[in-house]
Amino acid sequence: MNLTLSRADLDTRKAAREVSLPQWVLKALLRFAESMLTSRLDKIALKMSREVLDLLEISRSIDCNGEIDGMIDVDGKVTAKLDNLRRLSRDIHKSSLEIKGRAEKRRADRNVVRAAGELAAVCSEYYDAITKLHWVILEHDADNSPRINGFLAETSDEVGAMLDRISSGE
Repeated sequence: MNLTLSRADLDTRKAAREVSLPQWVLKALLRFAESMLTSRLDKIALKMSREVLDLLEISRSIDCNGEIDGMIDVDGKVTAKLDNLRRLSRDIHKSSLEIKGRAEKRRADRNVVRAAGELAAVCSEYYDAITKLHWVILEHDADNSPRINGFLAETSDEVGAMLDRISSGE
């Protein structure tokens, strides 16, 4: 029998198409894949939960201590980074809800549904923690921004007077 390389390749492909895996093998592979997915979703949720705690701690330390002199986000780079983190959080939230929906529709292992749901919830907490930190930084920077004499107002009457001065060109 004279087999050329291309002929052997064709025979191999044909044999591979004709072989079907037993049902128990397919089920075992599916259980393994679901187990791996559940494990990965749980790990991501745990990491993000820890980040939420860190973000809240940073927010508290800026908000309460008042030990930071000057502005934190002078050039807007911190705001840009926080916006990127919020966007990433939304993307992960969306993906985890898609995984949950598909798993429910396919009647997958309930642990996949649980893990995807928990990750979506953690993503919401992460988004909220980033937003809180952003507001704390903005408030801190507003309190520590340079003030021009005569242009500081706390009441509505003072704001009106200040706007009148600005419009008159003083």
